[in-house]
Amino acid sequence: MKRFFKNAIIIFAQIFVLFVIFEAFTFHNEQNFLSKINKDIKIGYKLKYYDWDENYPYIVKYNMRKPFGTKYKNKPIVIFGCSYAYGYDLKDEQSLGYKLSEYTKRPVYNRAFNGFGIQHMLYQLEREDFYKEVPQPEYVIFVYINGHISRCYSKKRDWFINEYLSYEKKNNRLIRWHKFYAPIFNLYSVNSVYNSVINTFFMFNIPITDFARQHFIQSKEMVDKHWKGTKFVVINYDDNNEKEINELEKYGIKVLHVNHLAPQVNPQQKTFIVKENVHATEATWSLLVPKICKELNL
Repeated sequence: MKRFFKNAIIIFAQIFVLFVIFEAFTFHNEQNFLSKINKDIKIGYKLKYYDWDENYPYIVKYNMRKPFGTKYKNKPIVIFGCSYAYGYDLKDEQSLGYKLSEYTKRPVYNRAFNGFGIQHMLYQLEREDFYKEVPQPEYVIFVYINGHISRCYSKKRDWFINEYLSYEKKNNRLIRWHKFYAPIFNLYSVNSVYNSVINTFFMFNIPITDFARQHFIQSKEMVDKHWKGTKFVVINYDDNNEKEINELEKYGIKVLHVNHLAPQVNPQQKTFIVKENVHATEATWSLLVPKICKELNL
């Protein structure tokens, strides 16, 4: 029996050492990746898996773009989405929100940010204080990319916003994801494995899932509840899964496809991508905004 316990301790110690090495490797990898994007970004460890409610006010105050065109009297527009909608590496006047405001002579509230997904739109629309900050718009616009599907399933801490937000489905409704084991996702090794599995599963442009679709449906329900008459639009920036995304129209959501609006927008051409990244440039939005407005009669 003593020999059994001795061997068990040795095996456990070996596994622990391998785990520590893998954790150090993934931590170093993450830091190297982020330093290439921003030298000032430093990552670390937190024992607590922070509730998104604690982080949200800071993001709204310091990270999101301020409203554009508040001097205009026409009904506003609200934008949701990720770094595409926010305008990664773009100045205010180069971003979608600004160009949309100047073209339509309307206030535009851009509630998108880097790393966001569909769940971040739903989260904001479920908060009562959101409707005190944002007046009723004529349009709610979500800029969609394929990566938003996998983000619905992710539990990782995002480097842009530090904490992540996730939902789960219960009794055919989405509720906030809160689990006792959540702090384990603060480990970079766990994040690396978990998100590798998620990304591998979705890398072949798997159609929008029922789970992801439910995020849109509940978001639309919240819009209808608080803003009678406000129209809901999804702009599909990518050119995949058109048929599945078009199914959102069954729920009263209008869908526009960038490759239909402006076929010349080619993510492989430098004119339409920021530096060596995949994000939209000022030229992209300058081309798309008039076409979007034409489709929406703005």
